[in-house]
Amino acid sequence: MQNTYVVAVTQPVITLWTALVWLRLTLAAAFCRLLPTRLRCPNLVVLYCNCVGGYHSDLPSSWHSLERTVASVAPSIRWDLLDRFALLFDDQVTFPAECCRASLGYVLSVCDSTSEDPQAVASAWRSQWFVQSHGLHVAVFPAGECLVADMPSLGPLSYLVCLVRALSCLRQETKASGLTAKVPGLLEVHSQIRRRVTFLLPLEGRHELLPF
Repeated sequence: MQNTYVVAVTQPVITLWTALVWLRLTLAAAFCRLLPTRLRCPNLVVLYCNCVGGYHSDLPSSWHSLERTVASVAPSIRWDLLDRFALLFDDQVTFPAECCRASLGYVLSVCDSTSEDPQAVASAWRSQWFVQSHGLHVAVFPAGECLVADMPSLGPLSYLVCLVRALSCLRQETKASGLTAKVPGLLEVHSQIRRRVTFLLPLEGRHELLPF
């Protein structure tokens, strides 16, 4: 009885606190200074699944499905501590929402020139039984030059603000600088620990980009 009372009292406080944190980061996302920079992205070893559909409904549904899958088949791995990524192949401004393609998953390892071979890391992950038995994919997002925008984000509202601002800013930057995105798609990396989302627009033609 006492535990029920404690939960009943504390739950509204927790809900309010979460809402205030989301609101603060949404305002930060809306008004923070956004300066895209050109950086060389290292090799990213990623675990992912593919999704076709709208960014606002189908992608979140695919995320929840992937979360449940990895949590049930590999509970010993702290998936909540890993950065998440989404590779968006199509733009809903020019494509019907139900036709938009994306790859969603987790960043398993970041491999630069001083670390271990990314292909060896990917091969080791592919040998995991749950990868093979649940239709998941492991690949290396190859190193290369990207146009990068980094913003504070936590929750769906702040993410939407970040996405709109980042897309507009990256398009303006590429147009003003004469840069060309050599491959279709925008890569997002979400850090739950840092409470930030990083948008990367590849500027080099990398044919080994994650196959859909």
